[in-house]
Amino acid sequence: MKRLHGRSKLRSHSTSGSLNAEFALILVILMLFVFTAINLAMSGMSALYIYLVTYESASKVAKETSPEEIKTLLAEGSKRLKEEPLAKFFHTSTDFEGGGMSLCKIRTPMSTSAKKEEGSAAGICSVRTRCRLDPLIDMSGIPLLKGVPFISKNTIVEFHVESFAEHPEILKEVETR
Repeated sequence: MKRLHGRSKLRSHSTSGSLNAEFALILVILMLFVFTAINLAMSGMSALYIYLVTYESASKVAKETSPEEIKTLLAEGSKRLKEEPLAKFFHTSTDFEGGGMSLCKIRTPMSTSAKKEEGSAAGICSVRTRCRLDPLIDMSGIPLLKGVPFISKNTIVEFHVESFAEHPEILKEVETR
């Protein structure tokens, strides 16, 4: 073997091409998991937000003495889930048939501690909220995840929150479902 300029030229084989191809695949899989985790976390926080608004509304409705004020409180709760900045951040909506907040049922408690006392009427009111959650990152274009609730498609959630009513006779006038 003849040497050129004092040394032989040997080629070293580079593995950078296969490393780049593997890195691209790993990056795609990692991003898939990260975006899925973000959507699930946002859906969980959205559900907590909806529950909080429902709980606050149920507490206020249970203390009211006028049917008009109860209807106003329920309408305000529905509006909060649709128009507040936090609702827009969480992608919640009540703009669909059956969506929103309503007074669901009035019932008499069965426990002995909450039974009617002399001269007072006790009852439990239930406020129902139906809301649509939209995913933060739309992943419906990925065939594997297409149609998965909370990740790639809208999901309707419903909460029922019960509260002791101070004036159940007033609530019966407003009961809607």
